[in-house]
Amino acid sequence: MSRTVVIIGAGRSGRGMLGELYSRSGFHIIFADKDKETLKCMQEQQYYTVGMTNLDTNEEINRKITGFSCIDVSEKAEYYRLLNEADIISTAILPRDFDAVIQDLAEAIKIRYRETKVNTPMLITLGANYVGMKSRFSRGIERLLTKEEAEWAKEHVALLQSIVNRKNLLPGRGEETEDKLRVIGDNKGVLQVERHPALEAWTDLPEWMILKENLEAAMAVKIWSNNVVQGSMAAVGMYKGYTDTYSCAMDEDISKWAFYAGEEGYEAVRREFGLPKRSEADAKKMVGVFQNAEFKDSCYRIIRNPIRKLARNERFIGAALCALEHGVVPYFILKCCAYMFLYQNGEEPESVELQKEIKTEGVEKAIEKYCQLDLQKKDEKIIADLLKNFYLDIAGKNPVDL
Repeated sequence: MSRTVVIIGAGRSGRGMLGELYSRSGFHIIFADKDKETLKCMQEQQYYTVGMTNLDTNEEINRKITGFSCIDVSEKAEYYRLLNEADIISTAILPRDFDAVIQDLAEAIKIRYRETKVNTPMLITLGANYVGMKSRFSRGIERLLTKEEAEWAKEHVALLQSIVNRKNLLPGRGEETEDKLRVIGDNKGVLQVERHPALEAWTDLPEWMILKENLEAAMAVKIWSNNVVQGSMAAVGMYKGYTDTYSCAMDEDISKWAFYAGEEGYEAVRREFGLPKRSEADAKKMVGVFQNAEFKDSCYRIIRNPIRKLARNERFIGAALCALEHGVVPYFILKCCAYMFLYQNGEEPESVELQKEIKTEGVEKAIEKYCQLDLQKKDEKIIADLLKNFYLDIAGKNPVDL
């Protein structure tokens, strides 16, 4: 009898990485999402394809995923039943959805506590580009439970950090097929999941599920170093007129600044978590991976939703705060971040809002608001001042004339 997984989030990562991996091992997959159009398309089409490119050989492998089912998360009773009957739950969500998912998981836990006699742990792998996701979910769920429910949950619910790190893209112009749900990206074939006795006891643990310790550190490296490199290239590259990461990575200044920004971020995380220094080859690989003409990521995709990506815990500001806390000067992190405030796209709601705020209230207020900084705190004032000065310099504005 095959196991069942509920994947919360049927977007690119949910389909392109989690769905593809679980399908390899014969899991019955239930996608849960709030996007009615996506769910309708999945139910009507009954399949989707995943194109995976080996970044070393440029070989592309295509897989067709079938046999899944879907649930609209607004159908609460059925959704909670499925959550409680699943062998494992995996998320691939954005921070804006955290509170809603926390609420649903808490309600499912209440039902499990009240109505079921299941003694096996409720296993939940948490996947999102967010440092501190596990602690946020733990606190959020606990606040919604009674004291008795919370005590029971400590023994019967396992929130496990995971690293969902495959680059998942939608086909670009000229790459579309009849498959409206197609996802393309790299071929990372491993899902790192926090070690837990219940998973270790699985005799049929998928070979692609690698149990590890200290995944919070790995997530911090991913967001505050690797994503800093990617975000830096896209932010600066868009300003210089590039539209894909390959072009950015081949630009001398952009590749250099992105490399140094990633190094600042890694050094901050290394000091925060006591990690070893990384090799020169590993450091260069963070930019080198984009110097592959066969795998061009869209700068629009990387820089879109700039307000979300400028937030306090996100790639730039989270990395800068961590850096200053540990005596690392986030010079290149903030220099590249300043270009985010110069991103203008009339078809992108967050870009429109950001530019309107800058025009009406000034860049200083925009930095304080969207980076969620407390200017009464020394380090946060330093970040705000550096961002403002970088912005003025890039934009060619003379502060004497302002």
